Amino acid sequence: MNRESNSKTSLFLMELIISILFFSITGAVCVKLFVNAHVTAQHSVALTNAVMWAQNCSEAYTGCNGSLNDLAALYPDYCVLVNEETPQKGTLLIFLDKNWNPICYPTDHIAGIQNAAYEVVLTAASESASRVFSCNTPADSTAIVSSVFILSIQNHSIYTTSLPDTTQNVIYTLTTDHYMRD
Repeated sequence: MNRESNSKTSLFLMELIISILFFSITGAVCVKLFVNAHVTAQHSVALTNAVMWAQNCSEAYTGCNGSLNDLAALYPDYCVLVNEETPQKGTLLIFLDKNWNPICYPTDHIAGIQNAAYEVVLTAASESASRVFSCNTPADSTAIVSSVFILSIQNHSIYTTSLPDTTQNVIYTLTTDHYMRD
């Protein structure tokens, strides 16, 4: 009888160990699913905000008829003009915090971007419309060519003024061409 009791006890312990192992594996799979869902949700929020910032900046630039100075006037405390060659050619930067709010930079001096989590970079140029568009355009007509890209710059100590070689930190890119009527 003692032997039979030991056998039943060891069988019970074996079943219990197998059940614990099964629930441990199931728990690990559930935790991984929740982590993946959280990461996907964060990426979705970042992409949504990046698309909104890119579209707003691109439309504002087009609405300013390709003038970087007029665009900078729309964001007077937040944007920094760099590499401005002409009023229609250059780069505009806006730094955003982790909640996608612009960070105030009242001067053209860029320092302390440690609070920035994202960077909006608008590169712009005014070119001959005949080079930009495939249709017949007058030789003296111009086109606005702009690219807006949104970068994640968390844990970075430098800012970017052009599209980086790697797309690792690029969240979204938007390129637009706009025909200018003289």
